[in-house]
Amino acid sequence: MTPGVSFRRAFPIVLAAFLSTTTWGQDVRQIFIGQQTYQIFDLTPGTPSQVFSFRVGQSTSLMVDVSSRTAAVDVEILTPSGSRVDPNSLERFGVAAADVPPLGAALLEEGFHAQVEIPSPSAGIWTVRASLRPGSSPTAGSIGVFITGGLSVGIVTSRPSYQANDIAVLALAAFRDKVPATGVIASARLATSATDPSPRVVSLVDDGQTPDAQPGDGIYSAGIAGLAPGHYLVTATAQLAGEEAIAATNFDVTIPLAKLSGSKTDRGLDTNGDGLFEWIAVDVGVSVDTEGSYEVLGSLRSSVTAKELPAATRDTLKAGLQSIRLRFPADVIRSVLGTNGPWEIFNVRLVHIGNGLSRDVSTDRSEDLGSTAPYSLSQLQRPVTLILESMTERAIDTNSNGLFDLVQTTFRVDTLRAGSYTWTGTLRSLEGAPLSVASGEGVLAAGTTTLGFTFDAKPIGASGIDGPYGLFDVAVYGPPGGAALRPEVGRTQPYKASQFEGSQVTFDRLIELLSTIIIGGRGGVPVTSGIRNSFVQKLEAARNQASNGRVQAALGILGAFVNEFRALTPARVSQGDSDVIVEFANRLRTRLANP
Repeated sequence: MTPGVSFRRAFPIVLAAFLSTTTWGQDVRQIFIGQQTYQIFDLTPGTPSQVFSFRVGQSTSLMVDVSSRTAAVDVEILTPSGSRVDPNSLERFGVAAADVPPLGAALLEEGFHAQVEIPSPSAGIWTVRASLRPGSSPTAGSIGVFITGGLSVGIVTSRPSYQANDIAVLALAAFRDKVPATGVIASARLATSATDPSPRVVSLVDDGQTPDAQPGDGIYSAGIAGLAPGHYLVTATAQLAGEEAIAATNFDVTIPLAKLSGSKTDRGLDTNGDGLFEWIAVDVGVSVDTEGSYEVLGSLRSSVTAKELPAATRDTLKAGLQSIRLRFPADVIRSVLGTNGPWEIFNVRLVHIGNGLSRDVSTDRSEDLGSTAPYSLSQLQRPVTLILESMTERAIDTNSNGLFDLVQTTFRVDTLRAGSYTWTGTLRSLEGAPLSVASGEGVLAAGTTTLGFTFDAKPIGASGIDGPYGLFDVAVYGPPGGAALRPEVGRTQPYKASQFEGSQVTFDRLIELLSTIIIGGRGGVPVTSGIRNSFVQKLEAARNQASNGRVQAALGILGAFVNEFRALTPARVSQGDSDVIVEFANRLRTRLANP
Protein backbone atom coordinates (compact mmCIF):
# COMPACT_ATOMS: atom_id res chain seq x y z
CA MET A 1 0.00 0.00 0.00
CA THR A 2 1.40 3.39 -1.00
CA PRO A 3 1.22 6.13 1.63
CA GLY A 4 -1.08 8.94 0.56
CA VAL A 5 -3.29 7.02 -1.90
CA SER A 6 -6.56 7.61 -0.09
CA PHE A 7 -5.68 11.21 0.72
CA ARG A 8 -5.32 12.00 -2.94
CA ARG A 9 -8.80 10.71 -3.68
CA ALA A 10 -10.13 13.93 -2.19
CA PHE A 11 -11.00 16.20 -5.11
CA PRO A 12 -10.17 19.92 -5.27
CA ILE A 13 -12.58 22.73 -6.04
CA VAL A 14 -11.84 26.43 -6.20
CA LEU A 15 -14.00 28.62 -4.01
CA ALA A 16 -14.76 31.94 -5.66
CA ALA A 17 -17.73 32.58 -3.41
CA PHE A 18 -16.09 35.37 -1.43
CA LEU A 19 -16.75 38.98 -2.29
CA SER A 20 -13.86 40.65 -4.13
CA THR A 21 -14.05 43.89 -2.16
CA THR A 22 -11.46 45.12 0.29
CA THR A 23 -14.01 44.52 3.09
CA TRP A 24 -13.59 40.79 2.64
CA GLY A 25 -10.11 40.89 1.12
CA GLN A 26 -10.93 37.81 -0.93
CA ASP A 27 -8.28 35.45 -2.25
CA VAL A 28 -9.20 32.59 -4.60
CA ARG A 29 -8.36 29.55 -2.51
CA GLN A 30 -8.22 25.84 -3.32
CA ILE A 31 -9.99 23.47 -0.97
CA PHE A 32 -9.78 19.68 -0.83
CA ILE A 33 -13.10 17.98 -0.25
CA GLY A 34 -13.13 14.89 1.91
CA GLN A 35 -13.39 13.91 5.55
CA GLN A 36 -10.10 14.50 7.27
CA THR A 37 -9.52 14.85 10.96
CA TYR A 38 -6.71 14.16 13.34
CA GLN A 39 -5.63 14.23 16.96
CA ILE A 40 -2.15 15.04 18.23
CA PHE A 41 -0.68 12.94 21.04
CA ASP A 42 2.35 13.10 23.33
CA LEU A 43 3.08 9.69 24.86
CA THR A 44 5.24 9.38 27.98
CA PRO A 45 5.64 6.71 30.68
CA GLY A 46 3.15 8.74 32.72
CA THR A 47 0.57 8.92 29.90
CA PRO A 48 1.44 5.90 27.78
CA SER A 49 -1.70 5.81 25.59
CA GLN A 50 -4.05 8.14 23.70
CA VAL A 51 -7.57 7.31 22.46
CA PHE A 52 -9.25 9.02 19.50
CA SER A 53 -12.90 8.36 18.64
CA PHE A 54 -14.62 9.50 15.44
CA ARG A 55 -17.86 8.93 13.56
CA VAL A 56 -18.10 7.23 10.17
CA GLY A 57 -21.23 7.60 8.04
CA GLN A 58 -22.11 6.10 4.65
CA SER A 59 -18.53 5.95 3.45
CA THR A 60 -16.71 3.96 0.80
CA SER A 61 -13.26 3.95 2.38
CA LEU A 62 -11.57 4.66 5.70
CA MET A 63 -7.85 5.16 6.13
CA VAL A 64 -6.21 5.45 9.54
CA ASP A 65 -2.63 6.68 9.76
CA VAL A 66 -0.85 6.77 13.12
CA SER A 67 2.49 8.56 12.92
CA SER A 68 5.04 9.00 15.70
CA ARG A 69 8.17 11.09 15.58
CA THR A 70 10.89 9.22 17.52
CA ALA A 71 9.62 5.68 18.18
CA ALA A 72 7.08 3.24 16.74
CA VAL A 73 3.90 2.81 18.79
CA ASP A 74 1.33 0.05 19.24
CA VAL A 75 -2.00 0.69 17.50
CA GLU A 76 -5.42 -0.78 18.30
CA ILE A 77 -8.46 0.01 16.12
CA LEU A 78 -11.99 -0.90 17.25
CA THR A 79 -15.03 -0.98 14.95
CA PRO A 80 -18.45 0.38 16.03
CA SER A 81 -19.39 -3.17 17.11
CA GLY A 82 -16.32 -3.37 19.36
CA SER A 83 -14.43 -5.88 17.23
CA ARG A 84 -10.72 -5.37 16.79
CA VAL A 85 -9.13 -4.70 13.40
CA ASP A 86 -6.45 -7.33 12.76
CA PRO A 87 -3.12 -5.72 13.81
CA ASN A 88 -1.39 -7.66 11.02
CA SER A 89 -3.39 -5.67 8.45
CA LEU A 90 -1.55 -2.49 9.45
CA GLU A 91 1.35 -1.58 7.20
CA ARG A 92 4.30 -0.13 9.05
CA PHE A 93 6.90 2.07 7.36
CA GLY A 94 9.17 5.00 8.05
CA VAL A 95 9.47 8.36 6.30
CA ALA A 96 12.83 10.11 6.42
CA ALA A 97 13.09 13.90 6.59
CA ALA A 98 14.50 13.98 3.04
CA ASP A 99 11.40 12.19 1.73
CA VAL A 100 8.85 14.67 3.09
CA PRO A 101 7.38 16.87 0.28
CA PRO A 102 8.27 20.59 0.46
CA LEU A 103 4.69 21.56 1.28
CA GLY A 104 4.06 18.53 3.47
CA ALA A 105 1.25 16.01 3.34
CA ALA A 106 -0.56 14.42 6.23
CA LEU A 107 0.33 10.89 5.17
CA LEU A 108 3.96 11.70 4.51
CA GLU A 109 5.06 13.26 7.79
CA GLU A 110 8.54 12.40 9.00
CA GLY A 111 8.65 9.49 11.43
CA PHE A 112 7.18 6.02 12.00
CA HIS A 113 3.82 5.18 10.44
CA ALA A 114 1.21 2.49 11.04
CA GLN A 115 -1.44 2.67 8.34
CA VAL A 116 -4.47 0.69 7.24
CA GLU A 117 -7.16 1.19 4.62
CA ILE A 118 -10.59 -0.28 5.33
CA PRO A 119 -13.05 -0.53 2.43
CA SER A 120 -16.78 -0.02 3.10
CA PRO A 121 -16.35 0.71 6.83
CA SER A 122 -19.30 0.17 9.16
CA ALA A 123 -21.22 3.29 10.14
CA GLY A 124 -20.87 4.39 13.73
CA ILE A 125 -18.21 5.34 16.25
CA TRP A 126 -14.71 4.02 15.60
CA THR A 127 -11.89 4.14 18.15
CA VAL A 128 -8.13 4.28 17.67
CA ARG A 129 -5.71 3.78 20.56
CA ALA A 130 -2.00 4.64 20.24
CA SER A 131 0.20 3.23 23.01
CA LEU A 132 3.84 3.60 23.97
CA ARG A 133 5.69 0.32 23.75
CA PRO A 134 7.33 -0.97 26.96
CA GLY A 135 10.81 0.48 27.31
CA SER A 136 10.33 3.00 24.49
CA SER A 137 11.33 6.61 24.87
CA PRO A 138 8.61 9.29 24.90
CA THR A 139 7.30 10.29 21.49
CA ALA A 140 4.90 12.78 19.98
CA GLY A 141 2.72 12.07 16.98
CA SER A 142 -0.76 12.15 15.55
CA ILE A 143 -3.72 9.96 14.63
CA GLY A 144 -5.02 10.91 11.20
CA VAL A 145 -8.34 9.75 9.76
CA PHE A 146 -9.23 10.07 6.07
CA ILE A 147 -12.72 9.10 4.91
CA THR A 148 -14.08 9.05 1.36
CA GLY A 149 -17.62 8.64 0.09
CA GLY A 150 -20.89 9.73 1.62
CA LEU A 151 -20.93 13.20 3.12
CA SER A 152 -17.59 14.91 2.49
CA VAL A 153 -16.57 18.38 3.53
CA GLY A 154 -13.69 20.81 3.37
CA ILE A 155 -13.26 24.18 5.01
CA VAL A 156 -11.24 27.21 3.98
CA THR A 157 -10.77 30.82 5.01
CA SER A 158 -10.96 33.69 2.54
CA ARG A 159 -7.38 34.62 3.46
CA PRO A 160 -4.59 32.89 5.38
CA SER A 161 -4.45 35.79 7.85
CA TYR A 162 -6.58 38.67 9.09
CA GLN A 163 -6.13 41.80 11.15
CA ALA A 164 -7.95 42.25 14.44
CA ASN A 165 -10.32 44.77 12.85
CA ASP A 166 -11.19 42.43 9.94
CA ILE A 167 -14.10 40.09 9.52
CA ALA A 168 -12.76 36.57 9.09
CA VAL A 169 -14.72 34.57 6.53
CA LEU A 170 -15.10 30.80 6.78
CA ALA A 171 -16.62 28.67 4.03
CA LEU A 172 -17.38 24.97 4.28
CA ALA A 173 -17.99 23.05 1.04
CA ALA A 174 -20.27 20.07 1.60
CA PHE A 175 -20.63 17.36 -1.02
CA ARG A 176 -22.32 14.01 -1.04
CA ASP A 177 -20.92 11.65 -3.66
CA LYS A 178 -19.41 14.69 -5.42
CA VAL A 179 -22.77 16.50 -5.62
CA PRO A 180 -23.27 19.72 -3.58
CA ALA A 181 -25.13 18.83 -0.40
CA THR A 182 -28.05 21.00 0.70
CA GLY A 183 -29.83 20.98 4.05
CA VAL A 184 -26.61 20.43 5.98
CA ILE A 185 -26.40 21.57 9.60
CA ALA A 186 -22.90 23.01 9.83
CA SER A 187 -20.90 24.76 12.50
CA ALA A 188 -17.29 25.69 13.18
CA ARG A 189 -15.34 25.68 16.42
CA LEU A 190 -12.54 28.26 16.73
CA ALA A 191 -9.89 27.70 19.38
CA THR A 192 -6.51 29.23 20.08
CA SER A 193 -5.12 25.88 21.24
CA ALA A 194 -6.12 22.25 21.54
CA THR A 195 -6.99 22.90 25.21
CA ASP A 196 -8.73 26.27 24.76
CA PRO A 197 -11.30 26.36 27.63
CA SER A 198 -13.69 28.70 25.80
CA PRO A 199 -13.68 28.05 22.06
CA ARG A 200 -15.93 30.17 19.89
CA VAL A 201 -18.65 28.30 17.98
CA VAL A 202 -20.36 29.79 14.91
CA SER A 203 -23.05 28.50 12.59
CA LEU A 204 -22.26 28.14 8.90
CA VAL A 205 -25.19 28.84 6.57
CA ASP A 206 -25.93 28.53 2.86
CA ASP A 207 -28.51 31.31 2.56
CA GLY A 208 -27.01 33.68 0.00
CA GLN A 209 -26.65 36.45 2.58
CA THR A 210 -23.27 38.15 2.95
CA PRO A 211 -20.73 36.64 3.14
CA ASP A 212 -22.44 33.62 1.54
CA ALA A 213 -22.61 34.31 -2.19
CA GLN A 214 -25.34 31.98 -3.44
CA PRO A 215 -28.00 29.94 -1.66
CA GLY A 216 -28.22 26.21 -2.22
CA ASP A 217 -24.76 25.74 -3.73
CA GLY A 218 -23.36 23.55 -0.95
CA ILE A 219 -21.09 26.33 0.36
CA TYR A 220 -21.83 27.17 4.01
CA SER A 221 -20.33 30.45 5.20
CA ALA A 222 -19.92 32.72 8.19
CA GLY A 223 -18.31 36.08 8.86
CA ILE A 224 -16.65 36.41 12.27
CA ALA A 225 -15.82 39.78 13.79
CA GLY A 226 -14.02 40.75 16.97
CA LEU A 227 -11.27 38.13 16.92
CA ALA A 228 -8.27 38.90 19.08
CA PRO A 229 -4.75 38.49 17.65
CA GLY A 230 -3.54 34.90 17.71
CA HIS A 231 -3.40 31.62 15.84
CA TYR A 232 -6.78 29.93 15.44
CA LEU A 233 -7.54 26.24 14.96
CA VAL A 234 -10.84 25.63 13.17
CA THR A 235 -12.79 22.38 13.39
CA ALA A 236 -15.95 22.30 11.30
CA THR A 237 -18.72 19.74 11.70
CA ALA A 238 -21.43 18.97 9.15
CA GLN A 239 -24.47 16.75 9.74
CA LEU A 240 -26.94 15.45 7.16
CA ALA A 241 -29.46 12.61 7.47
CA GLY A 242 -27.58 10.83 10.22
CA GLU A 243 -24.17 11.33 8.64
CA GLU A 244 -21.47 13.49 10.14
CA ALA A 245 -18.28 14.82 8.57
CA ILE A 246 -15.46 16.88 10.03
CA ALA A 247 -12.90 19.20 8.44
CA ALA A 248 -10.21 21.43 9.86
CA THR A 249 -8.13 24.46 8.93
CA ASN A 250 -6.28 27.27 10.67
CA PHE A 251 -5.56 30.96 10.26
CA ASP A 252 -3.83 33.85 11.97
CA VAL A 253 -5.14 37.14 13.31
CA THR A 254 -2.61 39.94 13.69
CA ILE A 255 -2.82 43.27 15.42
CA PRO A 256 -4.27 46.01 13.17
CA LEU A 257 -1.54 46.70 10.60
CA ALA A 258 -2.70 48.48 7.45
CA LYS A 259 -5.33 48.47 4.71
CA LEU A 260 -5.75 49.80 1.21
CA SER A 261 -7.80 52.98 1.48
CA GLY A 262 -9.36 52.48 -1.96
CA SER A 263 -7.91 55.69 -3.37
CA LYS A 264 -5.32 56.07 -6.13
CA THR A 265 -3.84 58.76 -8.33
CA ASP A 266 -1.55 58.44 -11.34
CA ARG A 267 0.74 60.75 -13.27
CA GLY A 268 3.48 60.68 -15.88
CA LEU A 269 7.03 61.42 -14.72
CA ASP A 270 9.35 63.35 -17.05
CA THR A 271 12.70 63.01 -15.32
CA ASN A 272 14.90 64.68 -17.95
CA GLY A 273 12.70 67.56 -19.06
CA ASP A 274 12.36 66.50 -22.70
CA GLY A 275 8.56 66.46 -22.62
CA LEU A 276 8.25 62.66 -22.59
CA PHE A 277 7.41 60.44 -19.62
CA GLU A 278 10.09 58.02 -18.40
CA TRP A 279 7.65 56.51 -15.88
CA ILE A 280 3.95 56.21 -15.17
CA ALA A 281 3.50 56.52 -11.41
CA VAL A 282 0.48 55.11 -9.56
CA ASP A 283 0.12 56.31 -5.97
CA VAL A 284 -1.87 53.75 -3.97
CA GLY A 285 -3.64 55.01 -0.86
CA VAL A 286 -3.07 53.09 2.37
CA SER A 287 -4.33 53.50 5.91
CA VAL A 288 -1.65 52.41 8.39
CA ASP A 289 -2.42 51.43 11.98
CA THR A 290 1.00 50.07 12.89
CA GLU A 291 4.22 51.66 11.70
CA GLY A 292 6.45 49.24 9.85
CA SER A 293 7.86 48.01 6.57
CA TYR A 294 5.25 47.41 3.87
CA GLU A 295 5.23 46.30 0.26
CA VAL A 296 2.65 47.18 -2.36
CA LEU A 297 2.37 45.01 -5.45
CA GLY A 298 0.15 45.73 -8.43
CA SER A 299 -0.17 45.51 -12.18
CA LEU A 300 -1.23 47.53 -15.18
CA ARG A 301 -3.27 45.68 -17.79
CA SER A 302 -4.28 46.60 -21.32
CA SER A 303 -7.98 46.02 -21.96
CA VAL A 304 -7.11 45.61 -25.65
CA THR A 305 -4.34 43.00 -25.51
CA ALA A 306 -4.97 41.67 -21.94
CA LYS A 307 -1.20 41.84 -21.40
CA GLU A 308 -0.04 42.68 -17.87
CA LEU A 309 2.87 44.62 -16.40
CA PRO A 310 3.62 44.09 -12.67
CA ALA A 311 5.47 46.40 -10.29
CA ALA A 312 6.29 46.45 -6.58
CA THR A 313 7.49 48.99 -4.04
CA ARG A 314 8.69 48.55 -0.46
CA ASP A 315 8.77 51.37 2.08
CA THR A 316 8.62 52.12 5.79
CA LEU A 317 5.25 53.68 6.58
CA LYS A 318 4.18 55.63 9.64
CA ALA A 319 0.69 55.40 11.12
CA GLY A 320 -2.01 57.34 9.30
CA LEU A 321 -3.40 57.90 5.80
CA GLN A 322 -0.74 58.09 3.08
CA SER A 323 0.22 56.64 -0.28
CA ILE A 324 2.91 54.36 -1.64
CA ARG A 325 4.05 54.68 -5.25
CA LEU A 326 4.22 52.02 -7.93
CA ARG A 327 6.43 53.03 -10.87
CA PHE A 328 6.01 51.50 -14.33
CA PRO A 329 8.85 52.20 -16.81
CA ALA A 330 7.74 53.76 -20.09
CA ASP A 331 9.84 51.52 -22.33
CA VAL A 332 8.37 48.39 -20.73
CA ILE A 333 4.83 49.78 -21.03
CA ARG A 334 5.49 50.30 -24.72
CA SER A 335 6.96 46.82 -25.29
CA VAL A 336 4.64 44.80 -23.01
CA LEU A 337 1.26 46.57 -23.04
CA GLY A 338 1.76 48.02 -26.52
CA THR A 339 -1.48 50.05 -26.56
CA ASN A 340 -2.60 53.52 -25.57
CA GLY A 341 -4.18 54.01 -22.16
CA PRO A 342 -6.18 54.06 -20.05
CA TRP A 343 -4.71 50.94 -18.47
CA GLU A 344 -6.44 48.94 -15.74
CA ILE A 345 -4.88 48.99 -12.25
CA PHE A 346 -5.56 45.54 -10.85
CA ASN A 347 -4.47 42.86 -8.39
CA VAL A 348 -3.12 45.41 -5.92
CA ARG A 349 -1.83 43.77 -2.72
CA LEU A 350 -0.53 45.21 0.54
CA VAL A 351 1.95 43.10 2.51
CA HIS A 352 3.41 43.75 5.95
CA ILE A 353 7.07 42.72 5.89
CA GLY A 354 8.24 40.60 8.80
CA ASN A 355 11.20 41.61 10.96
CA GLY A 356 12.96 38.26 10.98
CA LEU A 357 11.06 37.10 14.05
CA SER A 358 7.66 37.34 12.35
CA ARG A 359 6.68 36.32 8.84
CA ASP A 360 5.33 38.49 6.04
CA VAL A 361 1.56 39.02 6.27
CA SER A 362 -0.76 39.86 3.38
CA THR A 363 -2.98 42.54 4.88
CA ASP A 364 -5.24 43.60 2.02
CA ARG A 365 -5.99 43.14 -1.65
CA SER A 366 -8.01 44.84 -4.39
CA GLU A 367 -8.69 43.18 -7.72
CA ASP A 368 -9.80 46.45 -9.35
CA LEU A 369 -8.47 49.85 -8.35
CA GLY A 370 -9.80 51.61 -11.45
CA SER A 371 -7.87 52.82 -14.47
CA THR A 372 -5.14 55.31 -15.30
CA ALA A 373 -5.60 58.46 -17.30
CA PRO A 374 -5.78 57.94 -21.11
CA TYR A 375 -2.06 58.22 -21.79
CA SER A 376 -0.91 57.65 -25.37
CA LEU A 377 2.25 55.79 -26.33
CA SER A 378 3.44 58.97 -28.03
CA GLN A 379 3.70 60.59 -24.58
CA LEU A 380 6.13 57.97 -23.34
CA GLN A 381 9.91 58.17 -23.49
CA ARG A 382 11.27 56.23 -26.41
CA PRO A 383 14.36 55.64 -28.54
CA VAL A 384 15.04 57.99 -31.45
CA THR A 385 14.02 55.24 -33.86
CA LEU A 386 11.40 52.52 -33.42
CA ILE A 387 10.82 49.57 -35.73
CA LEU A 388 7.13 48.83 -35.45
CA GLU A 389 5.69 45.33 -35.24
CA SER A 390 3.78 43.82 -38.21
CA MET A 391 4.60 43.57 -41.90
CA THR A 392 3.04 42.92 -45.29
CA GLU A 393 4.44 40.70 -48.02
CA ARG A 394 3.80 39.56 -51.58
CA ALA A 395 5.54 36.99 -53.77
CA ILE A 396 6.25 38.00 -57.39
CA ASP A 397 6.65 35.84 -60.51
CA THR A 398 8.73 38.05 -62.83
CA ASN A 399 8.90 35.69 -65.83
CA SER A 400 5.39 34.21 -65.74
CA ASN A 401 6.60 30.63 -65.38
CA GLY A 402 4.41 29.94 -62.38
CA LEU A 403 7.25 30.21 -59.85
CA PHE A 404 7.98 33.14 -57.56
CA ASP A 405 11.24 34.96 -58.21
CA LEU A 406 11.02 37.62 -55.48
CA VAL A 407 9.43 38.20 -52.08
CA GLN A 408 8.72 41.83 -51.24
CA THR A 409 8.03 42.87 -47.65
CA THR A 410 7.11 46.19 -46.08
CA PHE A 411 7.42 47.37 -42.49
CA ARG A 412 7.19 50.69 -40.67
CA VAL A 413 9.78 52.81 -38.92
CA ASP A 414 8.98 55.69 -36.55
CA THR A 415 11.87 58.11 -36.06
CA LEU A 416 12.22 61.43 -34.27
CA ARG A 417 15.21 62.50 -36.36
CA ALA A 418 15.27 63.08 -40.13
CA GLY A 419 18.34 61.97 -42.07
CA SER A 420 19.97 59.29 -44.18
CA TYR A 421 19.25 55.73 -43.06
CA THR A 422 20.09 52.19 -44.13
CA TRP A 423 18.16 49.08 -43.17
CA THR A 424 18.80 45.35 -43.33
CA GLY A 425 16.76 42.24 -42.64
CA THR A 426 16.78 38.47 -42.95
CA LEU A 427 14.03 36.15 -44.09
CA ARG A 428 14.22 32.98 -42.00
CA SER A 429 12.28 29.82 -41.39
CA LEU A 430 10.41 29.81 -38.09
CA GLU A 431 13.08 27.41 -36.82
CA GLY A 432 15.69 30.11 -37.51
CA ALA A 433 17.33 28.89 -40.74
CA PRO A 434 18.40 31.92 -42.86
CA LEU A 435 16.81 31.91 -46.32
CA SER A 436 17.49 35.31 -47.88
CA VAL A 437 19.03 38.65 -46.91
CA ALA A 438 18.09 42.12 -48.18
CA SER A 439 18.88 45.76 -47.46
CA GLY A 440 17.86 49.27 -48.45
CA GLU A 441 18.77 52.91 -47.93
CA GLY A 442 17.18 56.32 -48.20
CA VAL A 443 16.43 59.66 -46.59
CA LEU A 444 13.70 59.52 -43.94
CA ALA A 445 11.64 62.39 -42.61
CA ALA A 446 10.76 62.54 -38.93
CA GLY A 447 7.66 60.48 -38.22
CA THR A 448 6.42 57.12 -39.47
CA THR A 449 7.68 55.81 -42.81
CA THR A 450 6.95 52.56 -44.63
CA LEU A 451 10.12 50.79 -45.78
CA GLY A 452 10.62 47.60 -47.74
CA PHE A 453 12.87 44.70 -48.62
CA THR A 454 13.05 42.70 -51.84
CA PHE A 455 14.30 39.17 -51.21
CA ASP A 456 15.66 36.79 -53.85
CA ALA A 457 13.32 33.79 -53.78
CA LYS A 458 15.71 31.18 -55.22
CA PRO A 459 17.36 30.41 -51.86
CA ILE A 460 13.87 29.83 -50.43
CA GLY A 461 13.04 27.28 -53.10
CA ALA A 462 16.45 25.64 -52.84
CA SER A 463 16.06 25.22 -49.07
CA GLY A 464 13.05 22.96 -49.44
CA ILE A 465 11.61 24.56 -46.28
CA ASP A 466 7.93 25.42 -46.36
CA GLY A 467 6.56 28.62 -44.83
CA PRO A 468 5.41 30.63 -43.11
CA TYR A 469 8.67 32.55 -43.00
CA GLY A 470 9.63 35.32 -40.59
CA LEU A 471 11.17 38.73 -41.13
CA PHE A 472 13.92 38.66 -38.50
CA ASP A 473 16.85 40.76 -37.31
CA VAL A 474 15.65 44.00 -38.87
CA ALA A 475 18.19 46.75 -38.15
CA VAL A 476 18.01 50.43 -39.00
CA TYR A 477 21.05 52.74 -38.92
CA GLY A 478 21.01 56.51 -39.26
CA PRO A 479 22.05 59.75 -37.55
CA PRO A 480 23.76 59.55 -34.13
CA GLY A 481 21.48 57.81 -31.65
CA GLY A 482 19.13 56.75 -34.43
CA ALA A 483 19.96 53.03 -34.66
CA ALA A 484 17.28 50.44 -33.88
CA LEU A 485 16.95 46.65 -33.94
CA ARG A 486 13.89 44.39 -33.80
CA PRO A 487 14.44 40.61 -33.54
CA GLU A 488 11.17 39.74 -35.32
CA VAL A 489 8.86 42.05 -37.25
CA GLY A 490 6.27 39.65 -38.64
CA ARG A 491 5.52 36.48 -40.59
CA THR A 492 4.47 35.59 -44.12
CA GLN A 493 1.63 33.39 -45.24
CA PRO A 494 2.32 29.62 -45.35
CA TYR A 495 4.01 29.29 -48.74
CA LYS A 496 5.34 25.98 -50.06
CA ALA A 497 9.02 25.89 -51.02
CA SER A 498 7.95 24.34 -54.31
CA GLN A 499 6.26 27.63 -55.26
CA PHE A 500 9.63 29.39 -55.59
CA GLU A 501 12.37 29.39 -58.19
CA GLY A 502 15.27 27.20 -57.20
CA SER A 503 13.05 24.62 -55.54
CA GLN A 504 14.20 21.02 -55.55
CA VAL A 505 12.24 19.53 -58.44
CA THR A 506 12.82 15.85 -57.65
CA PHE A 507 10.75 12.73 -57.18
CA ASP A 508 11.72 12.68 -53.50
CA ARG A 509 10.39 16.21 -53.03
CA LEU A 510 7.14 15.33 -54.81
CA ILE A 511 6.69 12.27 -52.58
CA GLU A 512 7.37 14.49 -49.55
CA LEU A 513 4.73 16.99 -50.69
CA LEU A 514 2.26 14.16 -51.26
CA SER A 515 2.73 13.03 -47.66
CA THR A 516 1.72 16.47 -46.32
CA ILE A 517 -1.66 16.90 -48.00
CA ILE A 518 -5.01 15.69 -46.67
CA ILE A 519 -6.79 12.94 -48.59
CA GLY A 520 -10.32 12.53 -47.28
CA GLY A 521 -13.71 11.25 -48.35
CA ARG A 522 -15.58 8.02 -47.82
CA GLY A 523 -13.96 4.88 -46.50
CA GLY A 524 -11.97 6.38 -43.66
CA VAL A 525 -8.28 5.94 -42.99
CA PRO A 526 -7.87 2.47 -44.57
CA VAL A 527 -9.17 3.73 -47.93
CA THR A 528 -7.39 7.09 -47.91
CA SER A 529 -4.11 5.48 -46.86
CA GLY A 530 -4.48 3.02 -49.71
CA ILE A 531 -5.01 5.87 -52.18
CA ARG A 532 -1.93 7.70 -50.93
CA ASN A 533 0.21 4.54 -51.05
CA SER A 534 -0.94 3.87 -54.62
CA PHE A 535 0.23 7.31 -55.73
CA VAL A 536 3.54 6.93 -53.88
CA GLN A 537 4.13 3.62 -55.64
CA LYS A 538 3.52 5.27 -59.04
CA LEU A 539 6.06 7.99 -58.24
CA GLU A 540 8.61 5.44 -57.04
CA ALA A 541 8.13 3.49 -60.28
CA ALA A 542 8.64 6.67 -62.34
CA ARG A 543 11.75 7.51 -60.31
CA ASN A 544 13.20 4.05 -60.99
CA GLN A 545 12.51 4.37 -64.71
CA ALA A 546 14.19 7.80 -64.83
CA SER A 547 17.23 6.63 -62.86
CA ASN A 548 17.68 3.77 -65.36
CA GLY A 549 17.59 6.17 -68.32
CA ARG A 550 14.07 5.30 -69.47
CA VAL A 551 12.85 8.91 -69.50
CA GLN A 552 9.85 8.36 -71.77
CA ALA A 553 8.53 5.62 -69.50
CA ALA A 554 8.97 7.93 -66.50
CA LEU A 555 7.14 10.75 -68.33
CA GLY A 556 4.27 8.40 -69.14
CA ILE A 557 3.88 7.34 -65.52
CA LEU A 558 3.99 10.99 -64.39
CA GLY A 559 1.32 11.92 -66.93
CA ALA A 560 -0.94 9.18 -65.63
CA PHE A 561 -0.20 10.33 -62.06
CA VAL A 562 -1.32 13.89 -62.90
CA ASN A 563 -4.56 12.76 -64.53
CA GLU A 564 -5.46 10.41 -61.69
CA PHE A 565 -4.64 12.98 -59.02
CA ARG A 566 -6.78 15.64 -60.71
CA ALA A 567 -9.67 13.19 -60.60
CA LEU A 568 -9.55 13.26 -56.78
CA THR A 569 -10.60 16.93 -56.74
CA PRO A 570 -12.78 18.01 -55.02
CA ALA A 571 -14.19 14.79 -53.57
CA ARG A 572 -11.02 13.75 -51.74
CA VAL A 573 -8.42 16.52 -52.19
CA SER A 574 -8.88 20.29 -51.91
CA GLN A 575 -8.35 22.39 -55.02
CA GLY A 576 -5.41 24.19 -53.42
CA ASP A 577 -3.58 20.96 -52.54
CA SER A 578 -4.35 19.52 -55.97
CA ASP A 579 -2.88 22.58 -57.67
CA VAL A 580 0.35 22.30 -55.64
CA ILE A 581 0.86 18.60 -56.44
CA VAL A 582 -0.10 18.86 -60.13
CA GLU A 583 2.03 21.99 -60.66
CA PHE A 584 5.07 20.34 -59.11
CA ALA A 585 4.55 17.10 -61.09
CA ASN A 586 4.36 19.11 -64.33
CA ARG A 587 7.57 20.94 -63.43
CA LEU A 588 9.22 17.58 -62.84
CA ARG A 589 7.99 16.41 -66.26
CA THR A 590 9.48 19.53 -67.86
CA ARG A 591 12.83 18.97 -66.15
CA LEU A 592 12.94 15.34 -67.28
CA ALA A 593 12.01 16.24 -70.86
CA ASN A 594 14.59 19.06 -71.00
CA PRO A 595 17.58 17.93 -68.93
